[in-house]
Amino acid sequence: MMDDAYLNGQARICGWQATLVYNSLCRHTNSSQESFPSIQLMSQELGVSRDTVMRGIDNLEKFNVIQVRKSRTKGGQWLNNTYILIDKSQWEKSQVVNTDMVSHVGNSSTPSRPQQVDQVADIDTKETHEQGNKYKETHKTETSSAEVVILLDIFSEINPAIKMMYANITQRKACRFLIDTYSLERVKSVIKNTLPKTNGLQFFPTITTPLQLQDKWVSLESAIRKYQSEKLSTKEKYPKI
Repeated sequence: MMDDAYLNGQARICGWQATLVYNSLCRHTNSSQESFPSIQLMSQELGVSRDTVMRGIDNLEKFNVIQVRKSRTKGGQWLNNTYILIDKSQWEKSQVVNTDMVSHVGNSSTPSRPQQVDQVADIDTKETHEQGNKYKETHKTETSSAEVVILLDIFSEINPAIKMMYANITQRKACRFLIDTYSLERVKSVIKNTLPKTNGLQFFPTITTPLQLQDKWVSLESAIRKYQSEKLSTKEKYPKI
């Protein structure tokens, strides 16, 4: 279980990569608050790159949310890291919002440090407060349609971690691009009928997020055509993209 205190304050300090990784570590933790999933496993479960997972681990360790323990076998081979989940009272720059503490964390919990005003990343404020709020208005049009939510809902069937990305601007923009480029019905068909069969197959790209589908659409289409050509003699049917 993920500690409410993390989502009520620490998440905005550690960043979205760390939040994804922390969710995975909590899922795999044992009664001793130790977790040891491989980076590859977390990457596959979350539908993100190894670099994203590693950045998340670095941030969690930086803010003392986890401790990373490295170990080797007697033969010198590295084992999977062990990640120790540290009690929230020891987190660095902990910022549990006071109004959230009563309803979510409990009266006995207090932030380890007082709130500071310098914890909002520049990227979150740089353009959103410009005169006229053009940034917000533009992105609202691009990313808030019901069609985008439909695609995210379908993607969640093959990648449950998508449920944590509904507010992710990059993923929503990828959905919008796919819809505008290939049509909603065609993209829905690919996600529902094609990806469950191609993911994991040799020579096919693994696609578990809208951004990956946007980036790998052409390579997926090419792989399917090659597959169909090779299986033509056996008349084996395969879903078209």
